[in-house]
Amino acid sequence: ELAGVTLATAIHWQQGEEDALTHDFATYLTKFTTLLGQFRSESWATPTTPFLAGAPSELHDRYMPQYAMKHYSNKTDAWVIWVNSCCSICWDIIITHSTSNI
Repeated sequence: ELAGVTLATAIHWQQGEEDALTHDFATYLTKFTTLLGQFRSESWATPTTPFLAGAPSELHDRYMPQYAMKHYSNKTDAWVIWVNSCCSICWDIIITHSTSNI
C-alpha cells in the first residue's frame, strides 16, 4: 500500500544521469517498458494513470534514455508523458522515493 493512498493521481519517474551514457537505446527501452509494467501492475495505478517520464539533461545528445523515453511516450503509451529535465510541474500528489535501478 502506498502511504494509505488507494489510487495514484500520477507517477513521476526521474531518470538520473550517473549511468545515462552506459545504456543503448534498445536496452534502455526494454528496461523502461519493464519498469512501466511494474508500476502499472500495482493496485494503486491504472493503465491510464499519467506517468511523467523525467529525462536526464540534454547536455549530451548521447543520452539514449531520453530518446527511448520519447519513443515510448510517442509510439507506445499516450499516458506516458516525456518531461524535459528543465521543466518543473507542480501536482497535488503524494511523492514517494523509489530506489529502482534501470
